[in-house]
Amino acid sequence: MPAIALSACILAASSNYGIPVATIEHVIDSGTKQPGAIGPMGIPQGWLPYLSRYGFDEQKVRTDDCSGVVAGTWILAYTQRMQTVIGKTETDKKILQLAQPWMPAINWISAKAQIDPRLVVAVIYQESKFQPAAVSGANAIGLMQLMPATARSLGVNPRDPAQNLWGGIWYLANLMRAYHGNVGLALAAYNAGPGAVSRYGGIPPYRETQDYVPQVLHWYRSVSYAKN
Repeated sequence: MPAIALSACILAASSNYGIPVATIEHVIDSGTKQPGAIGPMGIPQGWLPYLSRYGFDEQKVRTDDCSGVVAGTWILAYTQRMQTVIGKTETDKKILQLAQPWMPAINWISAKAQIDPRLVVAVIYQESKFQPAAVSGANAIGLMQLMPATARSLGVNPRDPAQNLWGGIWYLANLMRAYHGNVGLALAAYNAGPGAVSRYGGIPPYRETQDYVPQVLHWYRSVSYAKN
């Protein structure tokens, strides 16, 4: 790929993911020296399953330099944010304590919707910390922070906790099915909307969404939830 075109990819990736151009260029200079590394940024083979999970085309990452730069920059942003997430002070015990009163309803609805209740708990914790009366600045409502338009489309009253859970869990389950079990894309769509995921061909480069997805995945993967 010509140097000018690669520079444009670097600038775009830097703007999308908030990683300095100098950092990307440094990785490019050093990454290609690693045996078996992929693309200009020297992506380790082990990252390919994660990239696929987050909506990247593995073949393009392998063969297209620009796609390799974008994927490599996303990895830098992801790992930086994961370090922040892992350093948070919330504990598994706290999440369990907050979730416990709601677990019978979460488990029952999740079974109906065929979705892992642990993912539901992770989303609720991130969205509202299990506060049924929570209302965001964008007017998202309740435990699962349903937008009024989304609640109307689901036929639920978002201010009723039981209906909020029912609508939110089914909405999340439907997103999981729409994205063929790709948790990263489903979470991105839950946060930013399916239109944004479609428009960007993956997790949108919105700072909120870029933070949201790894945070929810962290809660999902690291916490064992009670079943009763």
